[in-house]
This record gives sequence, structure tokens and C-alpha cells, in this order.
Amino acid sequence: AFYGNLLTNDVSVQTAAKPLAKYLWAGAFLTAPVAVSEGILLAQRELGYLAVIYLLSTAVLPYALWQIKAGGTVKQVWACFAIFQLFRAATFAGRVWLAPLLRRSPPEIKKEETTIDEQTRGVVTVP
Repeated sequence: AFYGNLLTNDVSVQTAAKPLAKYLWAGAFLTAPVAVSEGILLAQRELGYLAVIYLLSTAVLPYALWQIKAGGTVKQVWACFAIFQLFRAATFAGRVWLAPLLRRSPPEIKKEETTIDEQTRGVVTVP
């Protein structure tokens, strides 16, 4: 649901903003994961990684916005910002949460010996 009346009483503004609501919501919703993950990466001194992401987003976002300016709509501008936030959230949170899991070595699997018990003809596991 769209609650435009929370922001303004002007029906024309509410009507104009309604198609943008999902993009505005996505951008706002992703702000917290971006900020928290970015803060964690700064605290961990992952400066090289952050620099690469900043460089990529600084190179791609203006180009995308120029393409939209050439013949796009306001809806596309806000969709672009939502995708920008999604990219940052995925790369920052992925680095914080997935990188340690990927670096972890798999647990050792203990090989067990099996023998056949002559009396019962069953398989016995010997640790």
C-alpha cells in the first residue's frame, strides 16, 4: 500500500509520487544495510575493497543517469538509485557476511574403519 498522505495532503503530489513508491521504498529500505555493512568494513580496514566498490559505483551511476537523462523518465531515475543501493548493499553485506564463510576451511571428516563381525555377519564400525 502507498501512504502518500503521510508525506503530503496535496492529492496531485500523492498521485505523482505513487508510481515511484516502490523505488523510493527500496532505496530507503536498503540504506540501513548499506550503512551498517560499510561501517563494519571501515572498522575492519577493508579500505581496498571499499575503494573498488566506490570506484565502480562512481563510474557506473553517472553514466546510467546520463543515459536516462537523454530520454528516460523520473521513474527510471529512482529505479536507478534503487539498483545502486541494492548493488552497494549486496557487495558490502556480502563482504561482511559471506567472505568469512568462504575463507573457512571445511571441517575434517574422520575416516572410520569398518570390519565384518564373523559371529553376527554384521558390519562393525571401529573408531
